[in-house]
Amino acid sequence: MKKKILIVEDELLIAEDIKKALISYQYDVCTIVTTGEKAIQEVEKLQPDLVIMDIMLAGIMTGVEAAKEIREKYDTAIIFLTAYADERTLDGAMASEPYGYLVKPVRGKDIQATVKMVFHMINREEESR
Repeated sequence: MKKKILIVEDELLIAEDIKKALISYQYDVCTIVTTGEKAIQEVEKLQPDLVIMDIMLAGIMTGVEAAKEIREKYDTAIIFLTAYADERTLDGAMASEPYGYLVKPVRGKDIQATVKMVFHMINREEESR
């Protein structure tokens, strides 16, 4: 069964590039949303295995805020995708316990490697329970 991934990115060209990369590596992109609020709704409805989340989003909620809520309510793995790699942004992102952090611009191979490692980590965690 293919792993389901939700993309949360307000720049639709970037989101489509990520989607193409994920599909080429045999993942199922269940949907693309542009706000943190919508991400939370879609996680509840679709129950993806992973969320790739931009930190700066359209709407009221940041990606970090949405990720915290998603982790608390649904324990879904998060990978952040952002153009920001400064110390403040990194520290803020760590509070939501992400499984990864990709800095834009991101290449398909970077996405593949990070996603593969995340699913490996999830499998190891499940085996140790």
